[in-house]
Amino acid sequence: FYKPGSHIAWHDDAHWYATVTHYLNSEWDRSNGGLFLYEHNDSIMGICPQKNLAVIQTNATPHAVSRLTDNSPIRIVLHSFLIKKD
Repeated sequence: FYKPGSHIAWHDDAHWYATVTHYLNSEWDRSNGGLFLYEHNDSIMGICPQKNLAVIQTNATPHAVSRLTDNSPIRIVLHSFLIKKD
């Protein structure tokens, strides 16, 4: 649960094989912030949360979450962190 005003700074989750972020809010307006940001080919890309959308990350992709506005609803996500089985 991400409260209004929260964010996640840039990081890469390099210690995980993969990560999955699953969005659970029934609706989300991008003006509330909370966008998933990631680096791709020297550019910053963004994904707006949508109900039942899952973002899967591999290869230690640098990513962040933009700040939620002070009056946004709580942002609800399920994070999964995967390890590589040898």
